[in-house]
Amino acid sequence: MDLYQFVAQHLLVFLLVLARISGLFVMAPVFSNRNIPVQVKAGLAALLSLILVSTLNLDYRLPADSLLPLILTAAAEFITGLVIGFAAQLIFAAVQAAGEGTDMQMGFGIVNVVDPLFGTQVPLIGNFKLLLALLVYLEVNGHHLLLVALRESYLLIPIGGLNWRGSVTATLLELFTGMFILALKIMFPVVGGLLVVEIALGLLARAVPQMNVFIVGLTAKVGAGLILLLFFLPVYVYFTQFLVEHSYQDVLRAMRVMAGK
Repeated sequence: MDLYQFVAQHLLVFLLVLARISGLFVMAPVFSNRNIPVQVKAGLAALLSLILVSTLNLDYRLPADSLLPLILTAAAEFITGLVIGFAAQLIFAAVQAAGEGTDMQMGFGIVNVVDPLFGTQVPLIGNFKLLLALLVYLEVNGHHLLLVALRESYLLIPIGGLNWRGSVTATLLELFTGMFILALKIMFPVVGGLLVVEIALGLLARAVPQMNVFIVGLTAKVGAGLILLLFFLPVYVYFTQFLVEHSYQDVLRAMRVMAGK
């Protein structure tokens, strides 16, 4: 192999690795944050691609007769990174859904703020929980685990080795369904306490019909919700640490299914 072929081969592998990392950066937590400039994301993706090409024995042979296999392989690599990022992002989607449910019960449903992670408007408590989960994710090096998973993806799914079958779709649907169950678990302590407050207000309205339960209930629900949120905050932080490890396992599971194992 002459110098030209050597450079062309490594450049081809570099571009395919960059395609997978680009898909990861579209969906993955932290890396997909809209507050990070596009130039920084592109530079980081190129740097990670260079590191992976230099440290792993990656290879891909381009057929000489057509560029169509290269385009399909690049699309498959992008989808692979997209699925990995999607599996890692589900815990934050669960946290956001749990925060929105808590806000609705507390009466904060109409108080919207801009979510810097997704670029959408979310209620107040939902945004607070989401930012707290992001801080815990960074504190326990969840982004490092994601980069480790990215490296392991090439051991399970080599370049051009995506095996998309019905089991991949079923696994992604299962993970997506588990996100809603996880959201219910996160919001249950506060929402369960607010349900008790609702029952107490209903009994109070029956006992004292002259009382304006709507005004009293709004204040009571906000106060009780904040107290419950403060009380269960350490539990929420601990549970989020567990979710980071659970997210890593979900990513590995998705990669094994895409590898056909």
